[in-house]
Amino acid sequence: MLETVLSFGSVTVFLFTFVLALTVYHTVTRTRGSPPGPPLWPVIGNLHLVLRKDTRNMLREMRNKYGDIFSLNIGYSHWIFINGYDVLKDMFVKNGDVTSERPYLPALSNQGNPLGIVSSSGHQWTTYRKFTLCKLRYFGFGSIRIEKSIQQEVILCLQAIGSHNQEPFDIQDLFITSISNIISLLLFNKRFDADDVSMKRIATNMSRSVENVHGLWFLLFPFLRKLSWALPLIETFGAEKHALGKLYNRHLSTYQDGVVRDFTDFCIQEQKKKKDNEDSLTELQCLGIMRDLYEAGTETTTTAMLWMLIHLIRQPEIQDRIRTEIDDVVGSDRLPSLLDRCKMPFTQATIMEVLRLENVVPFAVPHKVEKDLMFGGYFFPKSAMLWLNLDSVVKDAGIWKDPEYFRPSRFLDEEGNLTKKEEFIPFSLGRRVCLGESMAMSMLFLFLTSMLQKFIFLPASAEEMPVLDCVYGEFIHRPLSYKLRAVPRNLTI
Repeated sequence: MLETVLSFGSVTVFLFTFVLALTVYHTVTRTRGSPPGPPLWPVIGNLHLVLRKDTRNMLREMRNKYGDIFSLNIGYSHWIFINGYDVLKDMFVKNGDVTSERPYLPALSNQGNPLGIVSSSGHQWTTYRKFTLCKLRYFGFGSIRIEKSIQQEVILCLQAIGSHNQEPFDIQDLFITSISNIISLLLFNKRFDADDVSMKRIATNMSRSVENVHGLWFLLFPFLRKLSWALPLIETFGAEKHALGKLYNRHLSTYQDGVVRDFTDFCIQEQKKKKDNEDSLTELQCLGIMRDLYEAGTETTTTAMLWMLIHLIRQPEIQDRIRTEIDDVVGSDRLPSLLDRCKMPFTQATIMEVLRLENVVPFAVPHKVEKDLMFGGYFFPKSAMLWLNLDSVVKDAGIWKDPEYFRPSRFLDEEGNLTKKEEFIPFSLGRRVCLGESMAMSMLFLFLTSMLQKFIFLPASAEEMPVLDCVYGEFIHRPLSYKLRAVPRNLTI
């Protein structure tokens, strides 16, 4: 009996040691032919590197050491980072047929099924993207017809700014409310007051998801749900879906066949067709698409506006030059229009320079390799995760002279006409390029020009100049909170 127990114990120890040794071997060994990368630690691989406070600087160091294509192993997961414009274009444009899929992102899925556009792949992604663009364009999305909706929010935004009577205030919540309402009008044909409970819940949860430095890793590793620091993020995703669900159900109760008020009515209409296949637009899929539109549209545009005002406050001569362009082209008797854009090259150049320098989304949502691929002399195994390091392009000294300096004139030729380099890719590139690019550029132009037409923006005080530092979130490169003063230009709002 004792010998049996000892024998069983020996076998157990042997198996445990064997499994442990196998695990260590696989986590400290790269696949033959795969891109180079830093030394791997047992079990965790390179996890310690990606959890650094500033991921952008870490990736710059890796690129300088290993080149435009390098890899990091996170446990058993194989991550490959693609850097430099030419390499990114070759990988995601020329080889887009095998590099445009998404890896499984647990927090953006339901029972294994991706929700929305961002996390879906293949025919499902094509179907949802086509449906979303088609229905939103019905309401003017991405065209000059959306101008009226944007201008309505611009007017309310200007009134709110004026209500502070030149006293210091934080403008972030005002931007979130204004831009969220533009999205809400498209989705629900409804705008919300700044103190509306539903709007506050959605806006708060969007902010928490981008502020949480570990948010990206929770998306990729579902087991982190069990860790205490992940709990706030779990609540964030759940609360956001719940808030949108309540709005959706309220809308469903007033739906009428044949009457289309907004994007949600198109979704309900599509559901009533009762297509029984994996690409059917279920209620959960509708909520997923709405979540994507809210988060992508609101957070990125708000963040770009916050960076814009920082640079204009720090460099008032640029603010003055834009204002001169506004006075020459628009005057003071009407609001700026999208039709004015072509006559205002310096204003457009300033917006482009903010998007380049501050690079609001430094890394696009990851892709995966659909099948084994040889690229750049390296082997990319099927399902390897691909990261587009857009930061490597917008800060490339070989493309942009003095890339760390804010200089809008880099987008103007010698005659002052607007020029746009192929390497200007703040909205990513390839098949997964941001579908809201034209909408975002329209909102940035109308908000910026309307605000500068009416106000001069100043620091809260001489001692409180906004700084060029950021919140270290993994999705959005957002500035630290700051306050400003808005002084009217003695024009009627």
